[in-house]
Amino acid sequence: MDKQRRSGRLIVWILPLLFTLLLLVMVTMWVTLPLMMSRSRSRVNTQRPRNFHGTTWSNDPRSRSAINETSMKLNVQTKPSSIDSSPSRQVPAQKILTAAFFGKDTGKKSLVKESSQELCPSRDSSDNRSASLEMENLFNLAAPVPSRDTGRCFRVFTYASHAGRDDKFCRSTRSAILSGVNVHVLGWGLPWIGLQNKTKGLLDLLVLAEKEDPECVIVFLDAYDTLYSAAPGESFSNAVVRKYEEIVRATGKHVVYSGECNCWPRMPECHNRERFPGETPTRFLNSGGWVATASAALKLHTHLFNEYRAIAGHDMKRRVDDQNLTAVAYAYRRDEFSMTLDHFRSIFATFQKVVNSAPFPDCDPAKDFVFRDGGWYDTRQNTFPNFLHFNGGSKAHMQKYEAKLMQGSTVDAKYTCLYFNTEQRQLGEVCDAAEFWEPS
Repeated sequence: MDKQRRSGRLIVWILPLLFTLLLLVMVTMWVTLPLMMSRSRSRVNTQRPRNFHGTTWSNDPRSRSAINETSMKLNVQTKPSSIDSSPSRQVPAQKILTAAFFGKDTGKKSLVKESSQELCPSRDSSDNRSASLEMENLFNLAAPVPSRDTGRCFRVFTYASHAGRDDKFCRSTRSAILSGVNVHVLGWGLPWIGLQNKTKGLLDLLVLAEKEDPECVIVFLDAYDTLYSAAPGESFSNAVVRKYEEIVRATGKHVVYSGECNCWPRMPECHNRERFPGETPTRFLNSGGWVATASAALKLHTHLFNEYRAIAGHDMKRRVDDQNLTAVAYAYRRDEFSMTLDHFRSIFATFQKVVNSAPFPDCDPAKDFVFRDGGWYDTRQNTFPNFLHFNGGSKAHMQKYEAKLMQGSTVDAKYTCLYFNTEQRQLGEVCDAAEFWEPS
């Protein structure tokens, strides 16, 4: 009995002790395991790209010699390659990419391995005064040469806080570079809370633009589903400014929005010809692209921002449809805000089709386009639109259209420096997935 009592006491003491030790082990593993996994991921991430965005690598050695000459013509900043392009010593593009993204030594120096500070002019990040001055001069950071024929100030902007979940932002930006457009990406790196990020950022830019040059021609575009397409025989800036001035002379309006054949969002005004007039299918407003003088754009977007605030207040997360706000302004107050549409797809083309959606006629813009003389030609309107917007369900066409624009290009978009908010960065640094830079 005494032995049984002693063994019983031991069990009573040992079981809680074992339970306590087991609990301590579980708590220790619960605390340390996430740290160990994060360290492991950080080691792996140094061996592979950070995301899956990018474009196409050119392995033509002749393109290297053409980069600087082309860049001066297009007014983009590009660093010459340090890679020896002689046939006997040239390193294949895929091998260079392996070194750049997976840390393997090819015996050659890869530009992608260098930081953006070595490749693109940049300010000292610790200089707060310099940062403040750059914000004050945000409008002129990416200032290209004036349009050669007209001498007018010309700027192209878009808004993107990050590169997105797929490669469409990178494809869009690459097409801008290939067309000689020094696009300035606003909002890069800023936390995306809601549409107020974009509306407030755009309004701040327009305030600076109006002070600098009220008559400057400004283009603003969606960042994730737009391609830039140059017209043959004319520089991109000349073509856009010339077409814009033609529309202004014909209509007397100074804010030109992209038109589309789909009325979205659906509203009673869609069925009213007085609210959305026009003899072409593209008589409805699309807010994904517009061109205007700085002063006219500021007046309109001040109104749109106030309307947004009237609905959402200071709730940055509240969803408000910017196209709806703009379409209502166009339907009821277009004369006040000097608004019109690009009815004939002269500058902008949108590709969302309308099928079996009475009373709207069936419309499939993609059927009207053929690739001709290095650009996309609209056979219905006899134009070469400069901005191709693959809105809604038409995004599936985007890569096919881009592939044609890439044909024969010698501009190395990978090493081109653009402004992302107030910092210059190479496109190859932002769009850093190796598979998109390899030869197709």
